[in-house]
Amino acid sequence: MLKTIALFFALTSIATLATDLAHTASPARTEGEIWNLEKSYWDYVKANDLQKYRALWHEDFVGWPFVSAAPVQKDHITDWITNNTSKGLKLQSYSIEQLAVRVTGDIATIIIESKRTGLGATPAR
Repeated sequence: MLKTIALFFALTSIATLATDLAHTASPARTEGEIWNLEKSYWDYVKANDLQKYRALWHEDFVGWPFVSAAPVQKDHITDWITNNTSKGLKLQSYSIEQLAVRVTGDIATIIIESKRTGLGATPAR
């Protein structure tokens, strides 16, 4: 089952890294680092590596994943993965396309389009 999902994803989980990079690196390098973190995000989901996936997120994260009924904090950021794997569903394959990435101060925003197979999740919104 192939699903195309356009994601708008502000990587607040890496605000500390973005701050460090913004002070020590060129914008292009910083944006490259952000893109690498986005690729890691999907690699960790595919590998079902919850520890590494959780490490991407800032301790004070709050957000509203498209599969959650309400906003969540870091302690629930892997719920969507475990909800799927408990049903025997796993990310089989994916491709991502970077549509935009921007670092402004200590905030990083990345917009991607993803195509994935195997999870069975559909956007709630």
